[in-house]
Amino acid sequence: MKKKKNQNKGQKGYLAWNKKMSICKTLVLFAISFAVYAMGIWSTGSNQNLLTIVAVLGCLPACRSAANLIALLRCHEISESDYRKISAKIRTAESLTDLEFTSYERTYQVQHMALSGVELIGYMADPFADIKGCEKHLEGMFMRNQLSEVHIRIFKELPKYLNRLDELEKAHRDIWSVLLQVMEEGVLTDSRGRKTDFRNTVLVMTSNLGARCLAGQASPLGFGAAAEETARRGKKALQEAKDYFRPELMGRLDDVVLFDPLGPAQLAAIADRLLCELEERAARQGYTLRHTPAAAAALAGDTVPAYGARELRRKVSRAVEQALADRIAAGTARPGVLFVADAAPDGHITLTMGDVAACAS
Repeated sequence: MKKKKNQNKGQKGYLAWNKKMSICKTLVLFAISFAVYAMGIWSTGSNQNLLTIVAVLGCLPACRSAANLIALLRCHEISESDYRKISAKIRTAESLTDLEFTSYERTYQVQHMALSGVELIGYMADPFADIKGCEKHLEGMFMRNQLSEVHIRIFKELPKYLNRLDELEKAHRDIWSVLLQVMEEGVLTDSRGRKTDFRNTVLVMTSNLGARCLAGQASPLGFGAAAEETARRGKKALQEAKDYFRPELMGRLDDVVLFDPLGPAQLAAIADRLLCELEERAARQGYTLRHTPAAAAALAGDTVPAYGARELRRKVSRAVEQALADRIAAGTARPGVLFVADAAPDGHITLTMGDVAACAS
């Protein structure tokens, strides 16, 4: 049953199964032709007989099968590591693996494709692949089938393809048409003809496109090298956004602001704010909680986390909020008792008790 599961075109393993079947088919066809030819010589003692003609004619489908086999052997399956990374991103989008599209000029092999709504994206692992030619070929296929609304984008770099998979289901391309209407006319009209005035509205749109270009890289050494590297990364991030969004949408934006990655100082300020919010929530429940600047700095850390400031909220919850909840459950937290969150020399967060009245005096 497992073998039959991989016989469907577009599934992982179909290409390898198809290669094996083509090899077997080609060998069997040539073997039959050879057997017929040998039988003719054995029965007549000469190759000038009817069975020789049958054997030659039998070589035609065998040669055709061999030609298809040669084309198949040139195709490469998607690697296991790439497939695992892509599978982790796929949620509800329809996807296909190891596809081959043939035109009069050439053959295009697409290792993976995903479709959501009218958005179709693909990944070609060959660094020398003609992605523009493949996109044009696919657009022609959809046009001939009266599916001109499908937007096609092919990627050669796996990180960009994975990032696009993240964004694939977040916004339908029809939303962009709505934004264009708002930016052009200042009015939004719904399906019932009702209009909403946007003439005195400031539109702010955010995206994480290009975030990988700005994060996770060490600063270069040398005078002016850091500024040049920052400028280079910023230019690359903006180009990634321009490659994704429609040109007519980008052309209507008054400005594109690039946010720098969060540094230790910004993370410490965010940690301080999260601790203050926790103190306010504790005060509404009748408990007194304070924190030191060292606690905020320890929670922020010296390195910028891969997912920005989201991890800070979890750190505050685990290190401080959970510790306070344990004290409340144990009955040691009561009115008049002050809890102070501080950082130990090893960087761990400690929660010590004090007297509120003594602290106030």
